[in-house]
Amino acid sequence: MIKNIIFDFDGVLVDSEILAAKAFAKYMKKYDIEIDENEFANFAGKKNCSSNRHFITKIFN
Repeated sequence: MIKNIIFDFDGVLVDSEILAAKAFAKYMKKYDIEIDENEFANFAGKKNCSSNRHFITKIFN
């Protein structure tokens, strides 16, 4: 029987946003696209579809 469940909204127990930003910037560099922290920060806490649309547009333009 399950007695406890830990559910972590980002930043409550572990703040992983900066790690995600660094990993994403490293990935985008493969496509010769520079992403700075401020640009990534604009999408923090928002749905992935909005950030994906923005960055995919950068790749294919």
